[in-house]
Amino acid sequence: MVLKEFKRRGIGSELFNRLVSKYPNVRQKVLLTEETTETRRFYESKGFKEATKGLISFVRFD
Repeated sequence: MVLKEFKRRGIGSELFNRLVSKYPNVRQKVLLTEETTETRRFYESKGFKEATKGLISFVRFD
């Protein structure tokens, strides 16, 4: 996560690109994150689409 005062400077995109470039052979990328307009726009700009069909997720917080 990028601190609010540093957003809109390309830092998040740079971090994302560095991470993804380390794993060029990974075809399936699954992301679980908070649902905010800002977060949605960021990941959609990276080519992610909302998974709404044929998927189910589980979580357990102890």
